[in-house]
Amino acid sequence: MRAPRLRTLLYAVCLLPLFAGCSSDAPSGIAAPDGAVYSSQNGQRLTLVSGNGQAGAPGQVLPQPIVIQVTDTRGRPVANGVINFLAGGDASADPRQTRTDAAGYARAYWTLSSAMGEQTLRVSGNGGTVLVTANARKPAGITLVKAGGDGQTSAAGTVLIQPIQLRALRDTIPVSALPVTWTVTGGGRVDIPVTPTNAGGYAIVRWTLGPKAGAHTLTARAPGADPVVFTATASGPARGAVLRIAPDSLVLQAGTTGAFTATLRDAAGAEIPNQVIVWTSSNAAVAVVDSTGRVRALTAGTVIITARLGALSASATVRVRSGPSTLRISPDSLVLALGSTGTLTAVVRDAAGNVVTGQTPVWTSGARVVASVDAAGTVTGAGTGTTYVTATVGTLTASARVRVVPAPVTIPLIQNRVSSTGGYIDVSSRDVTLNFWIHASERDVTTMTMRVRSPRGHVEECGNVDAENWFRDEFRCQVYLSRGADPGLWRVDRVTVTKNGQTVAYSSADLDRMGTAGRAFSVLGTGTDVQAPDVRNVWPHQGTRYADRYYIQFGIIDYISGVRAAQATFRGPGGVTQSCNLTSTDGALPRAADWLCLMPWRAGSGPWNLVSVSVEDAAGNRATHTAQQIAQWGGVFESTFQQFEFRP
Repeated sequence: MRAPRLRTLLYAVCLLPLFAGCSSDAPSGIAAPDGAVYSSQNGQRLTLVSGNGQAGAPGQVLPQPIVIQVTDTRGRPVANGVINFLAGGDASADPRQTRTDAAGYARAYWTLSSAMGEQTLRVSGNGGTVLVTANARKPAGITLVKAGGDGQTSAAGTVLIQPIQLRALRDTIPVSALPVTWTVTGGGRVDIPVTPTNAGGYAIVRWTLGPKAGAHTLTARAPGADPVVFTATASGPARGAVLRIAPDSLVLQAGTTGAFTATLRDAAGAEIPNQVIVWTSSNAAVAVVDSTGRVRALTAGTVIITARLGALSASATVRVRSGPSTLRISPDSLVLALGSTGTLTAVVRDAAGNVVTGQTPVWTSGARVVASVDAAGTVTGAGTGTTYVTATVGTLTASARVRVVPAPVTIPLIQNRVSSTGGYIDVSSRDVTLNFWIHASERDVTTMTMRVRSPRGHVEECGNVDAENWFRDEFRCQVYLSRGADPGLWRVDRVTVTKNGQTVAYSSADLDRMGTAGRAFSVLGTGTDVQAPDVRNVWPHQGTRYADRYYIQFGIIDYISGVRAAQATFRGPGGVTQSCNLTSTDGALPRAADWLCLMPWRAGSGPWNLVSVSVEDAAGNRATHTAQQIAQWGGVFESTFQQFEFRP
């Protein structure tokens, strides 16, 4: 009777190891034969693939992501499994929860807490729990090391023969892009006062000694490092050297500037270059001089300008005449149409009525919403009304009256019958008659004509057409495109408008300045495809169409062979970039269709900025369109978006 009981006990003993792994979800920390850390539970195995044992600064993101893989008992990947990343204290994981991909992988970036020492990240899923460790430690300090050019001797005021070289290191590793600030004693200078270190950690400058003989110092400073001091010795000028100044005199109007140059020559007359000259004025109330020898005349009188180099000196005379006494603007008034420009000129004269040259007026507008003015005196009508534009020279001012009146007839909108994806039409297999509706900004227009031009220069025209409506501000114009017409982007090349017996012609450049919507349209056709697809517009969407996932819609067109593939790249907070492969809504190789990008963005994680869209057609033509290039189509076809931020 004891045999069955014994058999039962044996079964229990044999089954015990099978249930032992399922009795708890505590972290396992088991090392696999290949050295990986894993946990097994519920018929699945959760393996820590990479990212364990990293080191980083407290409060910073670790350089490598934490990568987890989930497999079943046969080693096959488990997709769509929920993985949780739990960090303690003020540490964080991004994302905190995610799902495994088709290969069973899930990943997250770990931001360490502010505490020093070893830290732990708990990763759990249906396959159990594993612990990831990292070490938070303070980054090593930066050391500045002299790498060359110290202790040289040269004549006072000259450039040292050897450049000054400094190297920045952190634990023997070069530090690049570190700003090094240089400070000189003794009146000298360096060619680049703030120098960033290069890829090898080096900062290199050329040091010009001051004008006095003796010891000179150059101090290098950088954030997080102790300063380093270079020394040099300056000797006096060579025996027989002469300092000369040119010109020997200047006559200036008050308020104007002039310049002197000083040259050091040896006993043989040869120039000794790269000298540091000290410039002074005998009367700073009449004229001042800067370190380069440039003189600014202030009031009437005479001064002596002196150049000094050590014990050598040279002088020149500056005579300052009375400055300008009157300022006039010509013309004294302007009448501009809205959006048009005119030019004002400021004329300065002295007390004798002579024109004073070299004066640069400062232009300002009393109301920029009515008229704006640039530095050259060009005035642009911005809004109907009246204002004054003022010129200022020193203490003198003058103003001109500017009146802006409504502009003549403009063309705000051109519509055609085909509107999807920017208004394309297909002439691959048939002739097409395209109807345009041209809208004028003013009523009672008599007639209108329009001309369109293909990428290869072929033109088609329509007109003179009469108005379609009672207000006489809307016109319908037909353009005939034959089968096999040029494929590509066609533009409205010219529009003429006749009102009150006057005809005005607008070029394509004029329509661009007006911002005329619909001034271009796309034509699909046949032939040799040598042009990559174009991106027409970008629109964000948020809703339930794709199970509450956010998606971006791109209007992409290829004129001949069709779009094969497209990929968009975005940049989010902290400079993080993400890319996605776009999916066509119109099957394979569409020539004009909407393409969708589904992104795993969390609500409130933005903003995300569009960086570029890469496209390829069936003929192998490829292009990468930047966000700025795509934005140019915003006023031609439809509005387009560059930044996306989805709300919960």
